[in-house]
Amino acid sequence: MSKNNFHFYVLTGGIKTGKSTSILDWTKKKENVGGIVQLQDGSKRFIVDVSNREKRELTSVNIENSIRVGKYYFGNDSIEWGKEILSAAVKRKAKFLIFDEYGISEFENRCFEPEISEIFKKIVGGNLSINCIIVVREKLLKQFIVKFGNQFKPIIIKSVEEIRLED
Repeated sequence: MSKNNFHFYVLTGGIKTGKSTSILDWTKKKENVGGIVQLQDGSKRFIVDVSNREKRELTSVNIENSIRVGKYYFGNDSIEWGKEILSAAVKRKAKFLIFDEYGISEFENRCFEPEISEIFKKIVGGNLSINCIIVVREKLLKQFIVKFGNQFKPIIIKSVEEIRLED
């Protein structure tokens, strides 16, 4: 039986408990990270590229070129930018791939789906040496495990400090 080179960690917790902020802070101490974190500032949401800290507004007032997610409209251009960041991180085989967050819209096959599932399949199928850290709210955790649990046996964590890898 061959060893998996990849690991999937699911960082979970309640709404507004600091998951995104803690993971962004954690990435500052790591080398070869890629992916995205979503942050909120007032009524605006942003995507941050964890590799270089570039930030773009995710929320949009242009309803025609956006996807409605709860009370927000997310701009298609920002979503596409986030997908490009994720794909580029896999292509360069980042040691850590961050995806914040797998939410309701992804379960509805919108926003970052189906692309994020394809990225997960590429990592598993190629047995790539990439450690994925996926943020999932507690109330969606069971649904996430049902969808992906058999594919990559995620390790559930409540804090990024729980990630233990041999460096």
